[in-house]
Amino acid sequence: MINSNKIKQLIENSSNVVIVSHKNIDLDALGTDLGLYFICKSFGKDAYIIVEDETFSPEIRRALSTIEKKDNITIKKYSDIKRFNDKTLLIIADTNKKSRLQNIELLEIKDKVLIDHHIKSDDEIQDLIYEYIDTNESSAAEIAMDLINEFNTYIPSEIATIMLSGIYIDTNGFILKTNENTHSCAATLYSFGADNKE
Repeated sequence: MINSNKIKQLIENSSNVVIVSHKNIDLDALGTDLGLYFICKSFGKDAYIIVEDETFSPEIRRALSTIEKKDNITIKKYSDIKRFNDKTLLIIADTNKKSRLQNIELLEIKDKVLIDHHIKSDDEIQDLIYEYIDTNESSAAEIAMDLINEFNTYIPSEIATIMLSGIYIDTNGFILKTNENTHSCAATLYSFGADNKE
């Protein structure tokens, strides 16, 4: 189980938080980034999601369009943000490969946390102050949901829908790596207003 107390301590001790996942962002990565974003905001921290991709799949384009219309969420390119300092925390989600990061320059940030559900590779990210990789988890979004439940964090319905989509896709429709916790996370997302049809 992820060490929620450690995550809370690291967020609270930071000046701000930068959240990033892998290139060719998918719904699990985006949903995880968004879940982590709302956790950071619940602790009163400025948070930024870094997305460098130039093109998007139709579902990601639709999700980003929904976010822009309904939520004041800061999704930026690395070059657009000048607020990094020695107390900035970097949270890397849904990948442990350096070559897969949206922007490898982010690894210059000193304090780095990694949250993932993929098997480690030779290209793994190093110099982490905390790492949680559980290959038995259905998705990175499920790990983010464990934290959301632990911190009693509120997320808007459209974000819940994106997170549910991420879990749905990564489990191949709740078939692969699906257990009681997977369904519990989905149930919580429904309680936040996740739209199954959407």
